[in-house]
Amino acid sequence: MKSQLNKLYSILAKKIAKIVILLVIAMTFLIPSLVSADSMTSSKTAVTTGTILTMNSYLARAGMPVPKTAPKKVITVTVTAYSSTPDQTDDTPCITANGYNLCKNNKMNIIAANFLPFGTKVKIPGVFGDQEFSVQDRMNKRFSQRMDIWMPTRKAALAFGIQTLQVEVY
Repeated sequence: MKSQLNKLYSILAKKIAKIVILLVIAMTFLIPSLVSADSMTSSKTAVTTGTILTMNSYLARAGMPVPKTAPKKVITVTVTAYSSTPDQTDDTPCITANGYNLCKNNKMNIIAANFLPFGTKVKIPGVFGDQEFSVQDRMNKRFSQRMDIWMPTRKAALAFGIQTLQVEVY
């Protein structure tokens, strides 16, 4: 009898969880100012069967799409590329301005920008799709409104050239 009761409670809890998820999604579309993308991806939590889950993992477990965070702003900026060679950097070509080791990590996800704080995340959807970059380096002071993408080879950096692109800042 007790196990049947526990099974019934479990089924009921799952059904209630699905209803809550559907209500949240419905509210997102019907009343966007009430449930914005920012609130969906924040640290707000939902309590289900004794477990605290973030809203995104809650939606993912229910097989629902997880909303994307909207960028704080979209800017048009001149974008260039560089690699870890002394003639393009300083006497420590593998180390960024905040101490990140480019050569050790060897991932093309770092940018230099003087107008954004270290750690700022950006996307350049027109060229790199949904790939996320992080501001970890600085440029020469004369390039106050330019962005420089680190690339693993000089050849790749030269091939990228100089482009004016839409950049999403998160």
